[in-house]
Amino acid sequence: MKVSASGENCADCETAVSYPALKQRLPFIDVLRGIALTAMIIYHASWNLDAFGFTQLGVLSAPVWIAFARAIAGSFLVLTGISLVLADAAGHGAHAKLKRIGKIALAAALVSIATYFVFPDAFVYFGILHHIALAGLLAWPLMRLHWLVILATAIGIVFVNQTVAVEFADTRWLAWIGISQFVPPTNDYVPVFPWFAVVLAGVLAARLILNTPTLQNPLAARPSWSSPFIWMGRHSLLIYLIHQPILFGLASFAYGLMQ
Repeated sequence: MKVSASGENCADCETAVSYPALKQRLPFIDVLRGIALTAMIIYHASWNLDAFGFTQLGVLSAPVWIAFARAIAGSFLVLTGISLVLADAAGHGAHAKLKRIGKIALAAALVSIATYFVFPDAFVYFGILHHIALAGLLAWPLMRLHWLVILATAIGIVFVNQTVAVEFADTRWLAWIGISQFVPPTNDYVPVFPWFAVVLAGVLAARLILNTPTLQNPLAARPSWSSPFIWMGRHSLLIYLIHQPILFGLASFAYGLMQ
């Protein structure tokens, strides 16, 4: 029996469900992504100021800054889950999906290489881009399952994160899973456990959007103030890759002038 994405008349919760096709672009998703990028730029600029001693904001230790960083990462991952489902509903095929995942994976590799040369003891071996690339593959077979299966998977991921820690995962080769007892030093760490649960929350949110036309109308709007954020949201990967090298370079240059 075919079931709806809302889960009504569910005879088998492992059966793939259908959801309505997306017939219009939702620019406000780009707006939200642009706002998240702006927050990330603010965070990294502040991190640089602390790193070079211009300020003592406590970016790496103050609870408010830690919460800010986690909120930024969480927002990107929720938007990742939403975007995966919306792209699927818009008719993007396997080739388009794999191409997108490949671009993000390549960008993640560039981040690892660059940070290895700048911060060899704390380079980024599994940061936000690494997670987004892997999430594109992990979420693919889950997106059309019954919503209860997706919810249960997300809860299970959080439960494992809170209860499982094994010594054999205490290396950079395995710490990305998120079940290690000790996390090797890194400047950006977004492991599968528990963060993939946040991606799945985005998947569920997108399913709700697709099945609730009234939610799509505000997301399809383009407020007068939104154009810069829409542009940022549509060029998010490029902005992510270049903003920190520019900010770090400027901070380093200013530091050098003061010596």
